Amino acid sequence: MEGLESALRQNDSLKNFAFRFWPEISSTQDGARELMRQENRPAIALAGRQSAGRGRFGRKWIGQKEGNVYLSLAVGRVRPDCDRAAFAFRLARSIAERFQKKFAIPLESVPPNDLFFKERKVGGILVESAGGGEEIIVGIGLNLAPDEDLQNHCTQPVGFIDIPQPPGLGEVVLLLCLSLAEFLPDLQIPTEGGGQPSGKRVDSTPQTE
Repeated sequence: MEGLESALRQNDSLKNFAFRFWPEISSTQDGARELMRQENRPAIALAGRQSAGRGRFGRKWIGQKEGNVYLSLAVGRVRPDCDRAAFAFRLARSIAERFQKKFAIPLESVPPNDLFFKERKVGGILVESAGGGEEIIVGIGLNLAPDEDLQNHCTQPVGFIDIPQPPGLGEVVLLLCLSLAEFLPDLQIPTEGGGQPSGKRVDSTPQTE
């Protein structure tokens, strides 16, 4: 993880995000929200373990295994026409494409918000509203380490990225953050005097959540 924060600072879309790592936290979603409020700016929360992680519809996300990714980015205010469901899948697809290009790992993005490896779920994306619905917090969970107890808590086949030489945790976290960063210019509400954003277009269809 050494050097991760400085690497994030080199990205124009992420350089103003507050960053904090917790060895253990209840939920990175809550950590990112709290950090955003404390710093009054977008925030990135990363943890070694989660004791009360959550997925869509309040489902429990198992997060006691060290070596996995427990990451949340509090983006701040977003455009009112942002389709959160469409964004979650577009982000999953971007992550899968980047994994293939950088690590030669064939992740598959599966609607509505999942990441699969060898026909088993290894990750997911959670987009939650905050600030009266004007802000979003994006949670990304990804299994990099084996966990024999994980399947006992899940209703679908789950696994981890099972390859002989997996990428380092810091490399993966940076890739995930950069995947989100490519959407930020068209996701966030531009600051006063900042002009119109440019970059990858996020679907501007009515919100479905």
